[in-house]
Amino acid sequence: MKNSSKISYKLKDINKAVDWLKDLAQRYKILCFYGDLGAGKTTLVRALLKDLGVRDSVVSPTYTYVRSYVGDDGTLFHHFDLYRIADLTSFYESGFDEMIEQQGVKVFVEWPEVIEPILKNDFCEIRISSQGDDERVLESFCS
Repeated sequence: MKNSSKISYKLKDINKAVDWLKDLAQRYKILCFYGDLGAGKTTLVRALLKDLGVRDSVVSPTYTYVRSYVGDDGTLFHHFDLYRIADLTSFYESGFDEMIEQQGVKVFVEWPEVIEPILKNDFCEIRISSQGDDERVLESFCS
């Protein structure tokens, strides 16, 4: 059974969402971000990584598929954007499964649909929906 929770926030109050996500990131290895184009997936991950102590510039991995960062405490973070990954075979051939399986790593995945079959436990689905132009609702389903 999956645990779920929900939060809504105004875009100008993104720190409220980051605090909520930070709690999930501390408890789970993998956070999977679902939402329409422009919903704010990359913006949330960028803000979360900064709050978790990443000092490097956080950029979208849309064209590189993955970017890796190290936090102030030495934690390794992998930020994936799998929008252009065609299938699970391509994911494996790229060696991305090995990155996810590393010990002590935290993984944030945008467009995770292609890897759903290999997600067993220690992960959360984060569903992002828009409520007008300036409000978002986040709902988590964690196992």
